[in-house]
Amino acid sequence: MARIRLDWKRCQITKGLKNWRELKSHLAEKNESFLSDVQDPRTVYVIRSKRDFSFSYPNGHSPLLYVGSGHFQKRITCHLKWMNQLFENLKTLQLEICYALPRANNVKDAYKETEADILWEFLHRYGDYPIMNIKVEYSRLYHEYNNAISSIIGPGKGGTYKWVIRPLFDQMDLYG
Repeated sequence: MARIRLDWKRCQITKGLKNWRELKSHLAEKNESFLSDVQDPRTVYVIRSKRDFSFSYPNGHSPLLYVGSGHFQKRITCHLKWMNQLFENLKTLQLEICYALPRANNVKDAYKETEADILWEFLHRYGDYPIMNIKVEYSRLYHEYNNAISSIIGPGKGGTYKWVIRPLFDQMDLYG
């Protein structure tokens, strides 16, 4: 077990972004270091709702929709489709991408293990995996974190959500 420090950085996503070029331009406007940071293949990122809407899980509600790591450009381009479906259906929805660059001594794949630990912690706390995670990662060990997992998977301090929603997946074409 290692002690891994996570310092989450955030960037709001707006509706209507259709491809990597548009998203890249948007992200560069919002946060200058974002693009260089997420190009690092060892980046862990989450997609979550900012306010108003939270998502229903068996053991409570959370704004978290997706946890991923590495290959940001390729993966986020695929996520734009379902993100835009949410924006279309939930007019006041605000989404954000939060990312961190996990590092620890003697843990070569700290980013993979961090992604797996976030997914495990989410499952343990909410009774299911994040709605948009199709593939689930597994960690060899659970590491120690600076309370950074709890803060990113939950509503956060002072977080008031007006809606808790549950998608009907048989009516959504998420990645097609």
